[in-house]
Amino acid sequence: MATNIDINTAALSQIMAIKPFKSKKEAVNEALNSYLRQLRQQQALLLKGSNSWEGDIDQMRRD
Repeated sequence: MATNIDINTAALSQIMAIKPFKSKKEAVNEALNSYLRQLRQQQALLLKGSNSWEGDIDQMRRD
């Protein structure tokens, strides 16, 4: 899907200087994937402690 967007060229240039991507498209896609991973990790942290487990772990280990 082709999309035209206005990208911060200074930031993109700095990123490509640090890690030389083959293309701007590759750099942008990597940034999107990285941001998506970060958002998913934040969502997972919100779930921490939200599920209380009831049971006997010692009994389960004996079974």
